[in-house]
Amino acid sequence: MAHVAEWKKEEVKELKGIIGEYDVIGIVDLMNIPAKQLQEMRKSLNGKAVIRMSKKNLIDLAFEDCNAEKTNIVDLSEHMDGQVALVATEMNPFKLYKILEDSKTSAPAKPGTIAPEDIIVPEGDTGFEPGPFLGELQQV
Repeated sequence: MAHVAEWKKEEVKELKGIIGEYDVIGIVDLMNIPAKQLQEMRKSLNGKAVIRMSKKNLIDLAFEDCNAEKTNIVDLSEHMDGQVALVATEMNPFKLYKILEDSKTSAPAKPGTIAPEDIIVPEGDTGFEPGPFLGELQQV
């Protein structure tokens, strides 16, 4: 039998405690969310909801252990894509969704990220002198 690290057992225990304590449990994808925006999100939810980031496997184990108490909670495992976090609250889930949507802000593009909207570059003068940089820009 494989040895399981003690911190993993503790993490699953804490996740089960959170799941058991709150009526509304959700999963959010925090992939490509800057740390500053995540901190603002936590501030806006302070006292209203708990955001707990953990490994997908550990969240999955906690869901399986809590399935007897909360029906269909294991079904949330199907929606774990990206870098997930557990959101637990007593408030109306639609109100929570509205708060999370209102906390969204635009962020500068980073390599490898997918833009949520089409990026349109208008035709016209770039303001750059002809040279290697302009050639690279034309290739893009």
